[in-house]
Formats: sequence, C-alpha cells, structure tokens
Amino acid sequence: MLDDLAIRLRQNIGFVTTIVLFCVFYLLYNLAHPRGFTSAVLVQNSDEIFGLAMLAMAQTVPVLMSGLDLSVGAVMTMVGCFASHLLAGTAGGTPLHLEIFGLHLGLGTFPGGTYGILLGMIVCVAIGTLAGFINGCVVVYGRIQPIIATLATGAVYIGIALFIDIVLLRYKPQYTWPGLIIVLLGIPVYYLWSRKQEQEAKAA
Repeated sequence: MLDDLAIRLRQNIGFVTTIVLFCVFYLLYNLAHPRGFTSAVLVQNSDEIFGLAMLAMAQTVPVLMSGLDLSVGAVMTMVGCFASHLLAGTAGGTPLHLEIFGLHLGLGTFPGGTYGILLGMIVCVAIGTLAGFINGCVVVYGRIQPIIATLATGAVYIGIALFIDIVLLRYKPQYTWPGLIIVLLGIPVYYLWSRKQEQEAKAA
C-alpha cells in the first residue's frame, strides 16, 4: 500500500508540490495577519477565492479550445459595476441617469425590492453572456487571434466599467469620456488594419 502511495505521489509530484506550497503560504499568511486563523479572515478569503475560481472556469474553456481570453477579468469588473447599481434592492427602486459634460440625462428607475434584485441578477448574467458572445464573434468572424481580440475587447469592457462608475462620471467626466471614445475607435481601426495586412499577404 505504501509503495502504491509513493508511486502515485511521484506521478503527481507537480500537483502535490502546489498543494504543499499553498498550505505553507496560507499558514504564513495567517501567522502574519493581525486577525489570522479567525472566521472573518476565512470568510474574506472564501469570497475572494470564489471570484477567482469563476474566472478560472471561464478561462478554462477557451484554453481547452487552443485559445486564450484576456478579457475575463474585465468582464467581471464590468458586470460588477452594473451589479453595484442594479442590485441595490432599495424599496423605491434605483434611479438610472447619466451625466455627460454637465448634461444630466434621466434613464428611468430600475425596480427595487426582491423582484428588482432578481431582475438585476438576470440582467448582469445577460451582460456577461453578451460580452462573451461579442468576443466569439470578433474572433470567428473578424478572423483575429483570440489573444489580440480579447485584449481589445477587454479594454472596451474596462472602459464601459469606468463609464458607468458614478464617481468618475460625476467628478471626472473629462477623463472618462475621452478614454472610452479612444478605446471604442481603436477596435475598427485595428480591424481595418488587420484586413489590409491580410490582403497584402494574399497579394504577395
């Protein structure tokens, strides 16, 4: 039995080493933390690990298909910004508005209460799904390498996240709008440039 265990350990030495290193670093982390080995630290770490696990699952699919998605973090950030506004759950609903160069635009009121939270969850899932669909369309129909396409779309999603961030819109609109416009204009410019490169390569 011990021989069989030793064989299995040698066969999975990389995985075992990773687990051992994780345990050592987590032990040192708790020893150095002022509130180490408490339920508060464990709950906080669990919340953080859950988000990273979701990102890892999202990244696994394109990797298994010989691709790479660099926008998973940007998508999570964008959806989180939407969720921070849509999942408030206030009884009177959440007012939606935009401030563009001092111009206030009212977009109505998002429902509040339990139904508003459920609707907000559906909307956030739909936004994340739409972002993934856009990534796929850019890669498949735009014929752009996944690492380049998702790098560009990730910049767009971060721009959208900054755009809906009420702090930047209210206090720093002069920085938010130009950056978002530059990012959005970069997509068609890169697409036209890549098509021109393909045509020149075919002509040669």
